Amino acid sequence: ISKNENIAYMNFYVSPLSTQILNGDMKVNPLSKFGFHDTTISTNILSLNSDEDVIYRNFRKGTKSNIKTAQKNNFQTRVYDKESITEENFLKYKDIHFKAAGRKTRPDKTWEIMYQWVCKDLSILAFTYKDEVVISGQLVNTFNQKAYYQSGATLPEYQRETGIGHLAQWEIIKYLKNNGFTHYELGWNWYPNISQEVADTKMLGISRFKAGFGADIYPLFRGEWFRDKVYIKDVYLKRMELFIENN
Repeated sequence: ISKNENIAYMNFYVSPLSTQILNGDMKVNPLSKFGFHDTTISTNILSLNSDEDVIYRNFRKGTKSNIKTAQKNNFQTRVYDKESITEENFLKYKDIHFKAAGRKTRPDKTWEIMYQWVCKDLSILAFTYKDEVVISGQLVNTFNQKAYYQSGATLPEYQRETGIGHLAQWEIIKYLKNNGFTHYELGWNWYPNISQEVADTKMLGISRFKAGFGADIYPLFRGEWFRDKVYIKDVYLKRMELFIENN
């Protein structure tokens, strides 16, 4: 298929929320035997089976402090699902992304698809408010009583406010637990090395943020496949240049 379609590159990963990963049954990367280069990293998965106070107690000290600061400063997070979402509300999330990035980052069709995810019970959307004005949003995908963080954005003028993201994640965690979810994947751990991506300072900071919620570390089995030897050389040279720039 790759030859007929003139495909030079593919990458796959094994969902860490699959039963084989959560139970520890998969010990090695299954993609390697099919000729994929192993680019495995790790991810943070929070078990929601403990009591709410136990989950909170396991948060990093700084994470708990930031949550309290956000609450003290009168930030509030509300979670919207298929029962409460409206198209008008979802468009606020799109607007926040546009203002945070300073440009249009994706086609309108993809926003329509994400809105339908929420309507079809395949996602939830969390909004953080200040004085009843939406200033931040987070989209979380849901399936089979498991969830994983998809994307988020905050208005530029609020990005330096302490604890907005921490409060949002705490309210998302409470929502998921109260609605019978068993696991929440907060996100991947990037490292300062050359892999499928070369993590910059922002990405490494995101990793530190997501590691503050007391989640367990699971393997994220990944692999990438190259059909063209010249293309793989070009890709790795660009990654090497980027790594040197970042370090």
